[in-house]
Amino acid sequence: VHVLLLSTFFYSLIFMWGYFLIATNRQMKMVLFNALGVAVNIALSIFFVKILDFGLLGIAVATTITYGLLSTIFICYVYSFYTSRVKDHFILLAQFYLPCAWVVFVVSVLHRLFPFRHVSSFQDFAIAGQMMIALVVLCLPLLYRVHKKTELFRLIFQRTA
Repeated sequence: VHVLLLSTFFYSLIFMWGYFLIATNRQMKMVLFNALGVAVNIALSIFFVKILDFGLLGIAVATTITYGLLSTIFICYVYSFYTSRVKDHFILLAQFYLPCAWVVFVVSVLHRLFPFRHVSSFQDFAIAGQMMIALVVLCLPLLYRVHKKTELFRLIFQRTA
């Protein structure tokens, strides 16, 4: 489930850039990209399941890799209409992917710091609460970055006032 949760991040990016292709009447590119994605997903699934014997985890990893590849293809293709400089493409991809990588890193560290062992429901809620507080604290740099770029907090509090 954790691996597939990461794939939803990439999956959402595919739709965002896909809408541009629809608006500019380039649906055939979407079909070609998605056909490539299906082929890659099948090949990776066979590799992870049959060769590496990962089972269901292998299919989840293959799906996540495929969505990551597809989102990168969509982003780079659409962004190529604005700039052809490879450096600009890497910067844009980093702006999308590095915050996600940070959250994955933080969650994996939290799972190591707070290993799950069911004792009682009360203790489970207490540990979950500690994990949520730690997650929010460790993701504050991301919130600050979002606020700095968009003035998110000013917009939120301006509308509620």
